[in-house]
Amino acid sequence: MALVYINNKKNGTTYVYDSINYWDKEKKNQEVNVLALANWMSKVI
Repeated sequence: MALVYINNKKNGTTYVYDSINYWDKEKKNQEVNVLALANWMSKVI
């Protein structure tokens, strides 16, 4: 499990995703499951 923070500089919104890596036995390949956790606005005063 890893938290990924992506900042959109155009509108000041930060998106937080939870990235989970796992091994798929059928495909014999690594897969990634991403879950959006939150987003929030940051305002500069």
